[in-house]
Amino acid sequence: MRGQLDEWIDDLPEDWDAVKTKSLFKILKRQVPHDGQAILSITQSGIRPKNISENEGQMAGNYDGYQEVFIGDFAMNSMDLLTGWVDQSRYDGLTSPDYRVFVTTDLTRVYGRFYSYVFQTLYSRHIYYKYGQGVSNMGRWRLPAQTFLNFPLPNPTFVEQRAIVSFLDAKTAEIDGIINKLQREVQLLEQYRRELIARTVTRGLNPDVPMRDSGVEWIGKGPTSWTLYSAKALFQRRKEFERPADIHLTPSQLYGVLPQEEFINKSGTKPTLKLSEAGKMRHVEPGDFIIHLRSFQGGLELSELAGKVSAAYTVLSPRDSGLVDSGYFKWLFKSDPFIRSLASLTNQLRDGQSINFTTFSRTSYYIPSIDIQRLIAAFLDRKTLEIDSAITGIKRQIELLGKYRKQIINDAVTGKVRVGEMA
Repeated sequence: MRGQLDEWIDDLPEDWDAVKTKSLFKILKRQVPHDGQAILSITQSGIRPKNISENEGQMAGNYDGYQEVFIGDFAMNSMDLLTGWVDQSRYDGLTSPDYRVFVTTDLTRVYGRFYSYVFQTLYSRHIYYKYGQGVSNMGRWRLPAQTFLNFPLPNPTFVEQRAIVSFLDAKTAEIDGIINKLQREVQLLEQYRRELIARTVTRGLNPDVPMRDSGVEWIGKGPTSWTLYSAKALFQRRKEFERPADIHLTPSQLYGVLPQEEFINKSGTKPTLKLSEAGKMRHVEPGDFIIHLRSFQGGLELSELAGKVSAAYTVLSPRDSGLVDSGYFKWLFKSDPFIRSLASLTNQLRDGQSINFTTFSRTSYYIPSIDIQRLIAAFLDRKTLEIDSAITGIKRQIELLGKYRKQIINDAVTGKVRVGEMA
């Protein structure tokens, strides 16, 4: 265990003890029939009752054989050391037999809240993870019981444990308050972004122009100078097969349309296509739109590249460059009203079935002249870039505060900085 000692508690204060987990805790396995007890789940927010009447989270067919947990017991998701968690329970109930339930064996040396911070630090800093066993990329990376029981823990006096907890409770509450405010700012900016896109692609840039009923349910009223078109009047299905020099493109909601190799590098996954279509490829031109598997959830994807995609996807090309500016339709196809309208058209489709050209052809559009489309596209390109930059900056602040929070907890529970010195 020397490597673990070196890693995180080698520099304990001289008046602190370093002890093995088994000197303070023991593992219990109290499996009982389910007789109305609350079912407890372990989340990143702590241990909480699961709403089994509403099928909340992963549900078991039968809860007989689940483990008893009482208030004050500890429980950890020892089979997922990357995204799992550990906490001291504030509830009586039952939890999964796959989890590890353990209790203190010496109340004179263990203040529960202090060790919640300690165990959570071992999770959040991925220290337990380094000593796990299993298949990590399958989400099954377990901490063996003997490794857990022999793992070193800091053990300051009971009085100092309480003082550290009081300090950390106050400090983390302060940090969490700031993070919550920043997260709210992100939510408001994201909401403003969505509303700006929806308003601009359906109402234009001048709020004072006369309005009339557009004739399109998902648009409502629009400027009187705009024109109603059917999808077929604006777009056609590109049927051209791949060209010899075409690169393989992959559309996705998260990244847009990328070369497949770049998509794999960014996402860490390889797209799965219908086997019946695996050998067929369609040509794509810059300015085309691709209807992908989940378009009804996130809109259509604009390609800025020439290339090829599987024929499992539908490729749309503008019929007339004098009627359609792809930059404008990029935003229209990503607007909330359009996505909702597309979802309403596809609610009879089998889950996972892609939208086809026939379904898309049932949509209608109320759009401005090509010059106004270009102005709208340029405006939204600029404004969303500003909003996205602000969101990125705030998320960076949240990330740094999260790291600061982890560091404060780590330093306090290992005595690297004494609470009196930090206050």
